[in-house]
Amino acid sequence: MNYSGFNNERINANLLSLIQELSKNSVPSKTMVKQTIMSSIELLDNALRHGVNQEISIKLELLSDGVQITVCNDAKLPDILRLQEIVLGLLRMSKQDLDALYLKKLKEGVMSDKGGAGLGIIQVIKNGAKHFAVTYENKQEDVFRCCCIVNFEKIS
Repeated sequence: MNYSGFNNERINANLLSLIQELSKNSVPSKTMVKQTIMSSIELLDNALRHGVNQEISIKLELLSDGVQITVCNDAKLPDILRLQEIVLGLLRMSKQDLDALYLKKLKEGVMSDKGGAGLGIIQVIKNGAKHFAVTYENKQEDVFRCCCIVNFEKIS
């Protein structure tokens, strides 16, 4: 599945329905369906929250060893670099440390200035992301195209 364009609530609802249907019909296990749906929602939410406009793209791809989700948006470089730093830090953490951090953030309830607490990204990694990369390239003077690429391994 591949979508690129401007997002609004109607398109968002249609995308989520499509992701759900595609996952149910193509992804080999219920766990992977949940991972794909939850991670797609989280990545789309972050793309919209931290984007400089409503232009997004999402690509779901079945791989021989699992599934890959790619969500791209236009963002400011400081937001992208902060996301890269957060993801790299979380990927270095043990499952127990991720669980503890998740509970701590949940109890604190502290929201960023853009409305997120970081729980979703922690959840994506906690739920078995085999690979999580944040890439970017310059699009305009101070706008960059940011892509989050997440892979989940096939679960029998």
